[in-house]
Amino acid sequence: MTTQDERLLRFSPAGSQTGALPLPATGLAPRVGGGSVWVIVTIGHGAVWQVDPGSVTPSATTATTNDATDLAVGEGGVWAAGYESLIRMDRSTAEVQDTIRLGKNVQASSVAAGEDGVWVAVPAPG
Repeated sequence: MTTQDERLLRFSPAGSQTGALPLPATGLAPRVGGGSVWVIVTIGHGAVWQVDPGSVTPSATTATTNDATDLAVGEGGVWAAGYESLIRMDRSTAEVQDTIRLGKNVQASSVAAGEDGVWVAVPAPG
């Protein structure tokens, strides 16, 4: 979970806090997958941090150009949905592998990966 005072917190299944990572800005949409925790850090246009769950330290940073608002992990990558595009990152290296255009002035509100596809919620045209 992320907090208002800009930290990513790790809890045990019993509910005890077992780790914390200070964030440089508000963190959004922490997701787990591919052996990492992924979190959007809203710096300028935004960045996605790949966090090592054992040490609770960042292992990679990917700059995003779409002001990402949500993340999903699955179907061959880490997916960052945002303004006008969906970005696919490699789960091992966090490098951008593909950018899929969603349309002019389209802001994705959420993304999910699974069931043989990647699903993006966008507003109706018009």
